[in-house]
Amino acid sequence: MEINTKIEYPSITLMKISDDKKTITKILNKLNNEKIDEVHLKKEYFIGSNFHIKNMRKALFIENNNTELKITFEYIDGITLHEYMKKTLYRYMKRLILSKIYY
Repeated sequence: MEINTKIEYPSITLMKISDDKKTITKILNKLNNEKIDEVHLKKEYFIGSNFHIKNMRKALFIENNNTELKITFEYIDGITLHEYMKKTLYRYMKRLILSKIYY
């Protein structure tokens, strides 16, 4: 297993790993974070593992121990859940505004 890319944020580390399956792992260091970060990551796993949205990474599995919470996603060229939600909200708001103007 070889780590191709490692990006560190204040509370989360992202790693793109090359092995038989191309995956990306999101790691939350629980010792340095608030409980809300853990809740958000668990929700992201739930959505990513239960909903199948075209071009959105599927959450494959979650690992939880005393110090870290890790979610492994399939690696595809696609969009994040946040980007998908922004696009969807933008389209909805645009339709709503246009319907108010033209009707």
